[in-house]
Amino acid sequence: NNILKYAEAKEVNTELMSTENEIELTISDNGKGFDIIQISDGLGINSMKRRAEDIGADFQIITEQDHGTTIKLSLKHKI
Repeated sequence: NNILKYAEAKEVNTELMSTENEIELTISDNGKGFDIIQISDGLGINSMKRRAEDIGADFQIITEQDHGTTIKLSLKHKI
């Protein structure tokens, strides 16, 4: 939703990888990015972080103004 609403991206990539011990979801766009320090108190980012913590996942946002955004969610699992 936010990619459409705010990022002004022309391209979005999603990647889902699974290994024996981990599942990793990566979503990246070539949009306008943002300053993570100024936005870090936003409810959306805090909500994503909290939901990741609730399921025991690692959550990471990589972004830079005018250089897009990448979000990674990693969850360890046992088969």
